[in-house]
Amino acid sequence: MGMNGEIWQRRHVDHSIRDDQDDIRHLEYIRFNPVRTHIVQTPESFNFSSVFPGFTLDPAPQGLKPDA
Repeated sequence: MGMNGEIWQRRHVDHSIRDDQDDIRHLEYIRFNPVRTHIVQTPESFNFSSVFPGFTLDPAPQGLKPDA
């Protein structure tokens, strides 16, 4: 295509989760993103969130990671 550079923008923050509390803090930040952006009033009312009532994950694709 004649491109000669990066496709993806570099992330402005690169952070490794340090412990359980750090993990919880980041998960809560993500969970409340739709509330902060005024899309919904509560995280549970955002249809595309894992806290939405009735949300279920699709089964994991086969062959990506062996069963432990």
